[in-house]
Amino acid sequence: MESIRLDSLNVSVSPVGYVSDKQLAAYFSVSRATIWRWVKEKRIPEPIRLSPGCTRWKTGDFERDSQDSSVRRRKTHE
Repeated sequence: MESIRLDSLNVSVSPVGYVSDKQLAAYFSVSRATIWRWVKEKRIPEPIRLSPGCTRWKTGDFERDSQDSSVRRRKTHE
């Protein structure tokens, strides 16, 4: 199983890690609009609304089988 690493997203470690759309966009090398399109297309889980104007995803929601995933992290070219 592959999961999003908290240290790669520059988020503090907590018992339950949360990431924003901006952090997910950076992780997947896509725009924030793409993250929301993926939600609409059900390619990624719905976020949790923590408060008005604050939606986040649990990092554990992105654990997946690396051989069977519709959303994969793009490799960056250095």
